[in-house]
Amino acid sequence: MESWLVQSIFLGALAGLIPSPHTYFCHEAARLNDKKILFLAIIIGVMIDLGIISLVKFLKPSSYSLVFILLFGMIYFFILARKLYFTSSSTRKCNFSIYDCLKSHLFNPNPYLFWLSIGSLYLNGDSQFYFILSFLTTMVLMKLLHINILLILEKKILTNRFLIIRNKTLSIAFVALSSKFMIEGIRVIKHVL
Repeated sequence: MESWLVQSIFLGALAGLIPSPHTYFCHEAARLNDKKILFLAIIIGVMIDLGIISLVKFLKPSSYSLVFILLFGMIYFFILARKLYFTSSSTRKCNFSIYDCLKSHLFNPNPYLFWLSIGSLYLNGDSQFYFILSFLTTMVLMKLLHINILLILEKKILTNRFLIIRNKTLSIAFVALSSKFMIEGIRVIKHVL
C-alpha cells in the first residue's frame, strides 16, 4: 500500500475525531435530527477545506497571514467559548443557522495550520489529488462516526444537565485553544520581527 494513502487515512481520521466548532454544529444538527443542516454542514466543511488547500497551494501564504489566522482564531474561539458557556442546550429546535456552521469552519485556524504545515508536504507530486480525496473522505466518515457515537451515548444519559455540562466543558476547551492561538501568534510575531 502506498505510504501517502496510509498517511492520508491516518491524518483524515485524526481530523475527523478531534473536537472542533464545526463538529459541534454538525453534532447539534444530528442531535436535533436535522439531516438537511447536517448534510450542508458537512459539504461546507469539505468546500472550505478545498478552498484552504487552493490558497496554500497557489498563494504560498506568508508569516503575516499566519499571525492574522492565529489572532483571528483566538478571538473567534474566545467568543464561541463565551457563547457556549452561557447557552443551555435544552431546546429541541435548532438555535443556529448554516451561517454559524460556515463561520465555525472558516474561522477555525486548525485547518489552515494543518494545510500550511503537514498537509503542504503532500500537495506536490502525482498523488496529491488522491491524497486530498482520501484525506477528506476519511475525515468526513470519521466525523460522522464520532457524531453517531456521541448520539448513542447521549440517548443513555441525555438530560438537560448533561448538555449544559457538555457546553461548559467545550467552552473551557475553546478558551484553552484561544490561549494557545494567542501564544503561537505572539511567538510568530517575535520570530518575524
